[in-house]
Amino acid sequence: MRKIFYKIIIICILISLITCIINLTENISKAATYKFNLTGQSQANQGDTLTFNITADGLTGNVKLSGSNVNLSSNQIWVEKNTVTFTAKIIAFPASVTATPVELTDNDYNIVSISPITKNISEIKKEEPPKVVEPENNNNGQTDSQGNQGQNNQGQNNQEQSNQNLNNQGKISGTQKDDSVTKNNNQKVTTSINNQENIKSSNNYLKNLTVSVGTLSPEFYRETFEYTIDNIIENEIEIGAEAEDEKSIVNGIGTIALIPGENIVNIEVIAENEQVRLYKIIINKVENIIESDLRLESLEIQTISEENKFEDLDIGFNKDVLDYRVTVDENVTDLSIMATVGREGIIIETEGEKNLKEGENVVKITLTNQNNNKANTTENINLENTINDVSENEKVQTTYIIKVTRKAKPIIEISNNLYEMQKRKIMAGIILALLFIILISIIVINLKHKEKTKKFKKRK
Repeated sequence: MRKIFYKIIIICILISLITCIINLTENISKAATYKFNLTGQSQANQGDTLTFNITADGLTGNVKLSGSNVNLSSNQIWVEKNTVTFTAKIIAFPASVTATPVELTDNDYNIVSISPITKNISEIKKEEPPKVVEPENNNNGQTDSQGNQGQNNQGQNNQEQSNQNLNNQGKISGTQKDDSVTKNNNQKVTTSINNQENIKSSNNYLKNLTVSVGTLSPEFYRETFEYTIDNIIENEIEIGAEAEDEKSIVNGIGTIALIPGENIVNIEVIAENEQVRLYKIIINKVENIIESDLRLESLEIQTISEENKFEDLDIGFNKDVLDYRVTVDENVTDLSIMATVGREGIIIETEGEKNLKEGENVVKITLTNQNNNKANTTENINLENTINDVSENEKVQTTYIIKVTRKAKPIIEISNNLYEMQKRKIMAGIILALLFIILISIIVINLKHKEKTKKFKKRK
């Protein structure tokens, strides 16, 4: 009975030790369980809009989005232990999309360092359509003429063999008849050739189509009659084209002046037989953005506390007011900013909204004119228009500044927190030590009891 009692006590102590160890290491096991991944299509055509997924299992925080030759639906996205989506429109190739974790935390609110993930998008290769080869015209008339001549000659030989004894008058008559047949056949061949020469070509297809700026979408193909060119910032475009048939006439090419918005260019191909075919190009020119256009349409701000709780922060937003001041509680560590604009071609960048320190913090929201900034890199600018082009297309920015004052934590509260943490650690250590001593004591007592039992049995 005593042995069973000792065994029960030992088992209870072992269970207690295991429970304490599990409780102490629970946070570590939780923090180690997370996953970050970027998925989406790897092939597309120019102009396609692709959807990408960011999987953040066990992670919370902001992810910065960037890319090459793409228009992104957002430049920053918030993940909270879930899967979020965003879109990217392909402008040109090669294209890529990159997701960069800014500051992600695990289940225990520890900051996790994760490398950026890049997804490359390649162009879907199009198969070249088979070329149609027109069969060459056979000179049927000449063949028929030769055949007829052969038959006539054969008939003449037979006639000469069967009429060897005829007089010279019959021979002369037969010869004149053969000459008349040959003359008629030659006349048929000449008429057939003349008819072929009088047939005019109906080929009104283009052989190639080129533009000086931008990229045709889709790629040129002789039987595709409508194309689009997006995001053009230049004031003019040079269009070149060549017909498949040298006798065709091509109209509508050369230097075309562009206006902001949609520009439609029709290229006319007139075949030799005067049949007309139209090729259409839609050119979308980006409107110039000035400083007054760089304004936020809406601004939503949330505070993030040490307990990972979100609360709305009202700063009295007005799109024409650029400076703000606001005070937050001492337990607020970060801000979540959701800013939107009312037109395309504007980049939004935020700075200073993470890791707020005690006292004053400066948060900046910068709006940049993306499209006009590209014009500064355009080559071959005419000397006469250099001053105008630079002044209209120079880089333009607007910055909203929010000065955030974070309250300081009371000294008593800080000391109490430290005291509580130290107290918990000491108590946990004492409990483990006591459990270990009790376990050793029980084992020693059990061994001594066994020795006494053996000695008692020997005495008997």
